[in-house]
Amino acid sequence: MKKLAVFGLDDTLLEAAREANRRNFPLVGIWSSHHDAALLTSLQLGCPAFFDAAEPYREAELVLWSEWPEGLGEPDARCVSATQGWSEALSAS
Repeated sequence: MKKLAVFGLDDTLLEAAREANRRNFPLVGIWSSHHDAALLTSLQLGCPAFFDAAEPYREAELVLWSEWPEGLGEPDARCVSATQGWSEALSAS
């Protein structure tokens, strides 16, 4: 299973993160521009929340996102938007 990072807190993305959790994907972390909300969500998912998205981005082999952090450049091939079909991305991993 690929190491997973989650960027954003919208409902579709959180559904994907919960499904990944049920499938035992290793969650390396969650990031959001709303850090306090990310901290609360991290407790539900059992993973760390990061103030700086660079750390979980470096570790992740798959990034599910609905909010892209400034300063990371453009999403690369391992990044899947919450609207792009996260279910297929999880199944392929």
